[in-house]
Amino acid sequence: EPDAQELHRVVYYADLFVNAKARNGRRIILRKPCVNAHMKRCFYRFGSDRFLFVNVPNQGLEIQHLAPYDVCNRHFDFLFAKRTMASSKQLKAESSGQTTEAGYGYVVAVFFAETGPNLVTCKTDQVRSWHLPTHLACASNMTVSKYAERFKLAFSDIEQTVEVEAANVEVRPDLVGRTGRPNTDGNGLGSADLFEKIAEILGHPGRRISAIQMRLGPAKGMLVRSDRLPCSKVILFSSQLEYGDVTYYRNCEPGQRTIEVCANGIVWGDEQLRQSSRLNSQLILVLQSIGCPSDIFLSLD
Repeated sequence: EPDAQELHRVVYYADLFVNAKARNGRRIILRKPCVNAHMKRCFYRFGSDRFLFVNVPNQGLEIQHLAPYDVCNRHFDFLFAKRTMASSKQLKAESSGQTTEAGYGYVVAVFFAETGPNLVTCKTDQVRSWHLPTHLACASNMTVSKYAERFKLAFSDIEQTVEVEAANVEVRPDLVGRTGRPNTDGNGLGSADLFEKIAEILGHPGRRISAIQMRLGPAKGMLVRSDRLPCSKVILFSSQLEYGDVTYYRNCEPGQRTIEVCANGIVWGDEQLRQSSRLNSQLILVLQSIGCPSDIFLSLD
């Protein structure tokens, strides 16, 4: 039984079975809910109880199987589908505590409760427009597959922290290296006071954070602490914005200007590194730009 603090992190699961004799050619069986360790962006805005994560088979699925679904006096409509990195066995274990054969459920269909007792009516198109407005996707020449990929950001594990005023968000062009490729890809800057507030909200007052992996509206990537920036300042670079531009922050809801810290996405500056790190492409570009020979990277095993 979840406590009051866990209730808003409860995730609701179901399994879909193709059945020609059933209505719409399917059967949907609810599974035992579980408490997620972290929140998700859409949960903060609409509540976790309005979303139903349905395991669907990887064969024999047709569009009719994703038709609207009524359960517990709520009307659920299809929102979007996503592939999961977990194996089908892990998915079933998460949702029901049981295992099943491999080959079932590599895709999760997310349904949204549009209407129901004590619910404010909200359509799935409103949820989509809230997270990624269609006109911004079109302005970015976003393909359907890319749109679906960007929509998954609404369901990544995060913790909301500090709301940033629109006037304090600045978007700058990327810094480029000798080859013309961006050296700031995925990395922005945040003021020291913001990082102090983030540490306090996350339950670590007084600790120093050097960098965080974050989401801020349409922007994602790393935010690195800068003690030179004025208070409450965030500097993003163009490549961090997946859609839209700086005007997005002037027109969005306040909650979409809130810095969301990704799960396990904190670099602490007050402790020694206790695990090995990766040499990623961004760091390689920085090292190359200051004269490090490419042969060194090519020789690494």
